[in-house]
Amino acid sequence: MIIYVSTLVRYLDHGWLYKIDIAEKRIIRKVRVKSDSGEAKHGGPHGLAISGDHMITGTYSNAITFDKNLKQK
Repeated sequence: MIIYVSTLVRYLDHGWLYKIDIAEKRIIRKVRVKSDSGEAKHGGPHGLAISGDHMITGTYSNAITFDKNLKQK
């Protein structure tokens, strides 16, 4: 089973998106998500929404769309 997880890094302007294979217990892909705001603390992705073949995450300054391979659209 493949799952997608978003995290943020406390007191920094970025966080991470992960594509994980739970059955094999391994990270398939990891991408850094950064807020465009120079002042943001906890500026990484805040949640993850899936719509069809796309995923959307938001930071303090922008919304970013990814495909299922975590390539930014």
